[in-house]
Parts: sequence; C-alpha cells; structure tokens
Amino acid sequence: MPAGRSDSLCSDDAMTLIHDASRGCLRAVNSLAVQALLSAYADNKSVVGETGARAAAE
Repeated sequence: MPAGRSDSLCSDDAMTLIHDASRGCLRAVNSLAVQALLSAYADNKSVVGETGARAAAE
C-alpha cells in the first residue's frame, strides 16, 4: 500500500482562491497554501476548504 493520500488536500474553491489571491506568484502560492493548511489543522479538518483559504488570504 503506497503512502499518502489518494484524494485532494484542497477543495477546488480553495485552490482557486489561493491562485487568485497570489496572482500566480509561486512564493505567495506557497505561503498562502501553508497558512491554509495550518488553518485547516487548527479547525481539525482533513481538507482545506474555502474558509481556510480565505483566512490565509486575509
């Protein structure tokens, strides 16, 4: 059995929001994604949703 997840870690809405907020800058994408992951972890969620991505973008 391979390690890791087979499903997506972020919802499509979260990915779109991160992309739009970062304006495509890779460093900003990485920073926002890390913040969104931490937000999801703090909320005990297994998938980053739009709410977590929005919190990261603020």
